[in-house]
Amino acid sequence: MSDIEKRATYLFEQLKNKTPREFELMCAAIFELENYEPAVGPGCRDDGIDIILNKGGLIYLAQCKQYKSTVPINAARELLGVVHKENATKGFLVTTAKFSKETLKWCNNQKIDLINGDELFAKIFKHINHIELKFQEWLSRECKDNKSSPTKKSSPTKKSSPTKKSSPTKSSPTKKSSPKKSSSTKKSSSTNKSSSTNKSANKSANKSTKKN
Repeated sequence: MSDIEKRATYLFEQLKNKTPREFELMCAAIFELENYEPAVGPGCRDDGIDIILNKGGLIYLAQCKQYKSTVPINAARELLGVVHKENATKGFLVTTAKFSKETLKWCNNQKIDLINGDELFAKIFKHINHIELKFQEWLSRECKDNKSSPTKKSSPTKKSSPTKKSSPTKSSPTKKSSPKKSSSTKKSSSTNKSSSTNKSANKSANKSTKKN
C-alpha cells in the first residue's frame, strides 16, 4: 500500500468516527473540490437537506448518511421527495456504508445519485493532497459562524402593569352612638313628673274646698 493509499484509508476510517456534523463538512469539502459551490444546512431540522450545491446555475441537494450498515430505501425516497419539492436538478445520497440492491435498482430511473463508502473513499483518494486542508477550512468557517451568529436574546418579558393602588376606602364615619340616658336620670325624671302631678292635684283640691 502506497503512502497516499494509507493516508486516504486513515482519513476514511476517521470519517466513520466523526460527528454527523463533521461528516457533512467533509462531504461539503469533497463537493467543493469537485467544482460545486456548497452551502451547508443548519445540521438539525434541515428538512432533509444537509448540503445545497450550486454548479453552473443548477441546484443539487445532498443528504449525508454516516451509517455502518446498509442504507434503507426510505432514505432515497425521502431525498427524492425533497428534490421534487425544491425543484432541484438532482439529489446526492452519500454514505460511509453501502446501499441495498433494492435501493440501487430503484434509483436507476430517479433523479438520485448514490455515493457509497467505496466511491467516497475513491474521492478522498483523488483529492488527498487538498482534502485535509479543505476540511480544516470548513471547520474553521463553522467555528466563525457559530461565534458571529448572535445568540437569540430572550424576548424581554413584558413589564407587569403596575398594580393599581387600591383607592383608600372612605370609611363612613361611624355614627356616634347617642349617649344612653342612664336609668338614674330616667328615674329622676319620673319622680319629678309624679311630684308635679301631686302638686297639681293638691291645688285642685284646695280650690274645691274654698268654693264650699
